[in-house]
Amino acid sequence: MIEHFLESLNQFSIQGGQSVLLTCSGGCDSMAMAALFAKTLSHHQCTLRLLHVQHGLRPKEETDQDIMVIQNLCEKYHLPLDIVHADPQTWRKDAGLEADARHLRYKIFSQVASQYRCDAIATAHTWDDHLETVYMRLMQKYSAEGLAGIPARRGSLIRPVLCFRKQELKDFLRQNHISWHEDSTNNDQRILRNRLRRELKKMQESVPEFSAQLVYLAQESKKLEKKLNIYMQGLFQHEQYHDQSIQFPLPLFLKQPPLFQQKLIYHWFDTLMRGDCPQDFRLPRRFVISMRFTAGPIVLRGYGIILRKKKNCLFFSKEAKNEYKLSTK
Repeated sequence: MIEHFLESLNQFSIQGGQSVLLTCSGGCDSMAMAALFAKTLSHHQCTLRLLHVQHGLRPKEETDQDIMVIQNLCEKYHLPLDIVHADPQTWRKDAGLEADARHLRYKIFSQVASQYRCDAIATAHTWDDHLETVYMRLMQKYSAEGLAGIPARRGSLIRPVLCFRKQELKDFLRQNHISWHEDSTNNDQRILRNRLRRELKKMQESVPEFSAQLVYLAQESKKLEKKLNIYMQGLFQHEQYHDQSIQFPLPLFLKQPPLFQQKLIYHWFDTLMRGDCPQDFRLPRRFVISMRFTAGPIVLRGYGIILRKKKNCLFFSKEAKNEYKLSTK
C-alpha cells in the first residue's frame, strides 16, 4: 500500500521542502491519509501539518473523541496540529446544512494554508466517495460535464487517496494499530449523500457491473469537460478586469448556448471568490435564466457577488467583504 500511495503522490509533483496541509476529521479516511504521509516522509521529505475543523454541530462528547484520536496520531508521528472552531452563526445560510459546512470547511482550509504558506492542501476523498459523487449528481440531474466526479487535483487542493477504497484504508489503520472515530452524522438519513450511499450499495449488489458503468460515465464526462474548456479559453480572452470587477460583452454572452453561459458565470464567480466557489454551484443556472427572461437593466446578487446587466455589457463585482469569524486553539 505504501508503494501505491507514493505512486499516487507522483501525479502531484510533490517535492522535498514543500509544505502540505493535511486535513483530518478523525475518520478512517483522513487518519489513514495522514499516517501514509507520515510513514513515507523519508521519500517525499515534505513539511507536514494537520488541520482539524470543528463545526460545532455535534455533541461535545463526540467531537472530543475526534480530537483525541487525531492528537494520538500527531504524537505518534510528531506532527504539528491546528484545531479551528467555526462559529455556525457566521455561516452563509443560503444553502443546505451540509453544503454550508463544506463551504466553510474549505474556506478555513484555504485560510490556514495561506497562514503557513503551504504548497498543497490534502483531503482524504476515496474511490468510494468518487462513485458516490457521480451517482449523486446523476440523481440530481447534473449536466454531462458535471458527472466527472471528484478530480484528483483542483488548484492547490490534492486528493492522494482517491485511488483507494475505504475498506483498504481501514485495513491499513488496523494493521498499524491506529484508531479512528466515526462521525455519527454519516448514518443520518436526512442527509442526501447518506441516503444515496445506501441506494448505491443496493445497486452495486443487484447489478455487479453498475460501478464500472459509473466509472465509464465519469471518464466520458471528463473528456467532454476538457473539450469544453478548450472552447472556453477563447471566450475568456474577451474579459476585462477593473479593480475587483469583471466586464464582458453582453451580445457575445447572449450568443452562447446556456451551458457556456453557465460556465462563464461560474468562472467569474470562482475568480472573484479566489477559487472558493463550490463545484456543485447552482447559482449560475439561475442567473442565466434571469438574464434570458428579463429585458432591460438588471441587478442580481448571490454569494457576495453582484451581476449588473446594463446596455451592452455584463459587470461582475464583489459586495462588501464578509469574513468568517474563526477561533483557533
